[in-house]
Amino acid sequence: MVLIPIIVLAVIFFWFIGQSNKLNRYVVSIEESKKTVDITLVKRYDTISEMLKVAKAYAKHEEKVFTELVGLRQGGSMKDTNQVIANQNDVLSQIRAVAENYPDLLSSEQFLALQK
Repeated sequence: MVLIPIIVLAVIFFWFIGQSNKLNRYVVSIEESKKTVDITLVKRYDTISEMLKVAKAYAKHEEKVFTELVGLRQGGSMKDTNQVIANQNDVLSQIRAVAENYPDLLSSEQFLALQK
């Protein structure tokens, strides 16, 4: 007679332990998922920050080049035409040199992506 209540209590005790372990596994899984999301958000923020820096640098460079080109085109009289053409060719050769030295430069695509 005493054996039946002890067996029932043991079954209830082991069931409770099993449910507690199951709950702990769920809690650990949720915490791991939260950490994964946090890491992904930090990576995304860093990537966007880097893209923004590249876009700003590219825009600054682009503005400088176009300002120089406009100044060269507008600043010449008939006497200065040869000098203006030489200066313009120098600027264009600088642009070509940068493009040749860095063929994998993706800043223009990143700049366009940020403009969208």
